[in-house]
Amino acid sequence: MATLVLAAVGNIFGGPIGGAVGHFAGSAIDNAIFGGSPARTVEGPRLKDLAVQSSAYGSPIPILYGQARIAGNIIWSTGLIESREESTATSGGKGAPRQTTNTVSFLYSSSFAVALSGRSVHSVGRIWADGKLLRDSAGALSAPGEMRFYPGDEIQSPDPLIEADRGAGQVPAHRGLAYIVFEGLALAEFANRIPNLTFELFAVSEGSEGLDSVIVDISSRSGETAVASGFSTSVTGFVITRPMPARQALEALSNALPFAAGEAGSKILYSVPAAGVPVTIGAEELGARPFEEKRRARMEWRRGQELEQMRELSVQYFDLDRDYQPGVQRARRLQTTALLSEVQELPMVLTATDAKKIAETSLAFSWSRRDKISFSLPVSLTGIDPGDRVQLMSQGRPVDLLVEAIDYDLGFFRCEGVSFDSGLFESVAQGDSGSFPGQAVLPVGDTVLHALDLPPLQAADAISPNIYAAAGGESAGWKGGVAFISRDEGVSYQALASWNAPSIIGAALESLAAGPTAYWDEGNSVRIALLRGDQELESRPELAIYNGANAAVLGDEILQFRSAVLEPDGSYRLSGLLRGRRGTETFVGSHAGGERFVFLSPGSVFALSGTLSDVGKTVLLKAVSVNQSIDETDPQNFIFRANNLKPFSPVHVSARRNGTGDVTISWIRRARFNGEWIDGVDVPLGEETEAYEVDIVSGGNSVRTLTSAISSAVYGAGEQINDFGMVQSVLNVRIYQLSTAIGRGDPWIGLL
Repeated sequence: MATLVLAAVGNIFGGPIGGAVGHFAGSAIDNAIFGGSPARTVEGPRLKDLAVQSSAYGSPIPILYGQARIAGNIIWSTGLIESREESTATSGGKGAPRQTTNTVSFLYSSSFAVALSGRSVHSVGRIWADGKLLRDSAGALSAPGEMRFYPGDEIQSPDPLIEADRGAGQVPAHRGLAYIVFEGLALAEFANRIPNLTFELFAVSEGSEGLDSVIVDISSRSGETAVASGFSTSVTGFVITRPMPARQALEALSNALPFAAGEAGSKILYSVPAAGVPVTIGAEELGARPFEEKRRARMEWRRGQELEQMRELSVQYFDLDRDYQPGVQRARRLQTTALLSEVQELPMVLTATDAKKIAETSLAFSWSRRDKISFSLPVSLTGIDPGDRVQLMSQGRPVDLLVEAIDYDLGFFRCEGVSFDSGLFESVAQGDSGSFPGQAVLPVGDTVLHALDLPPLQAADAISPNIYAAAGGESAGWKGGVAFISRDEGVSYQALASWNAPSIIGAALESLAAGPTAYWDEGNSVRIALLRGDQELESRPELAIYNGANAAVLGDEILQFRSAVLEPDGSYRLSGLLRGRRGTETFVGSHAGGERFVFLSPGSVFALSGTLSDVGKTVLLKAVSVNQSIDETDPQNFIFRANNLKPFSPVHVSARRNGTGDVTISWIRRARFNGEWIDGVDVPLGEETEAYEVDIVSGGNSVRTLTSAISSAVYGAGEQINDFGMVQSVLNVRIYQLSTAIGRGDPWIGLL
């Protein structure tokens, strides 16, 4: 006697097979498709198998159908590639010389290949590195490096980079294996190691495959010929993650998308139970038996205990709408005494709605299997196979059954089936993936660099030549930048400073009118648009302003603002101004719309060191965004004037004439730093020596220069007659305080 057994479609309890795949005892097909010794246990694919990247020798290569997110296996790597980068920083305190420190940094990259699928793949989509998007669907990488994709076809050639490493003719083309090669992938964002990578792969150009073609391909890989009929369902994504009998791969697939299997000569015939028209069996054909037995009942009904049924079924899957993250959908039977809960783990890519429908139909079908129906048929009806639908007449009404098992005997055969309703597979349930923050590879964008030749903002900045710099990026993908300087017309560049966070920079939307510098400017205001919409300005009280808060550079004027009001268009209206701060009063009347705005906040505006030999020369500056190369960045010219070393212009200038015509010119000096008038006496000198020059100007040219070591100078009557031919009643004068390092400071210009 031979036995054919068909486990229930979608049967989550297991059974001889565990799904809707038929078991053929003693059959060669059984050995090929469903494995060898019955004592051998091989687990089917599981959700966690796709999550972790491996580099172990002999690791299994997944086989992909449809689309999925796969970790893959590293099959070649150069290891870490080290590069060296030098930068210069300057430090120093009040009254002490600045100390220059050269810093050597090491950057790391790697080239490596990752095997993805043992079946040809059509294309690669997004790539995640440590869970963060490394490559978007358009092909943009968020980290520097190059990528090459090999689909696993039969015409692909060896990768040239691997050949260069291993030797020509020593590298296989890996035909039949889909893989990716990364060349020079920067690892700074991944703690200088190769990150755990996962790849979105598409086996076919549509992103889904027909269930029939998937089943046939799995069967053919076991060496058997298979035929599938009546299939209309597609597979969004299914992955075989490890070596296993075809039986277990098909079992995992059938748990979600029910189908049945039977023998058709030397082939395996797969079919959909819900498809087609049931075979009608008349009442007269029921109850067949051996001749010596008494006539048995035409049908025997057995009902299982309700407590043995499921109350709740949870389906775990890869959610298509959540970047293939694991999801779960549940079905629950409310009015029942059953208490059992089951979890069905599907290594498949599904939408929430598809998973919900699978949960609902699997739960409903498990309850329909509560009733078992046995019946006998004559040998003339041997065309019926496990998985077929039949319709019997019972007490004058039709009963639809799904045949699960057939027991052959001499002259007749016994069948066992379960009640079947094709409507069980027509769920209208809707699933919900919930909210999910999608990821995107944001464009890095260029770095906007403002080089500021300003007076010293603090005492430590007034000792050696420097310029200030602020930098930021408009793009939301801007992650920082580095400022480089070239003193040899671009032949070489040296790093000066780096930003991990953007400076607060922007531009004026209108021109700021001239205003007072000796007291609050309450009559003027200016509207500022910041480069980044995620930054803001705030109002501060007067005391905070006096203590240095809300300082900014507008054009070339340093000012402070008390009030910052956010406008409807996202700009800020700045008012309550203190103008011409830190010796920049000469720029109060030089404003124009569109000029630069730089908020002077600690930590985002850096003092970049220079040398006295740089003064008066034009250097090249480059602002390079993180994940950009210095070669793809254009330089900007900058004339290094070292304004931080220039003495401020004198103030409170006056002239006194005596009876002979001599003119005594006097003034009050200012200090570049530590200039607070605390003790009511003179402020500190701030220079090595006290020295001044006074130009007497005529027609725009200097006709005489007076020198002095104190804050006054005498222009004698005889000098006036020698310079002009007569004693002057009005003098055009320019007064400079001198710096030992850089010479003349900013002038006071006026008539006396």
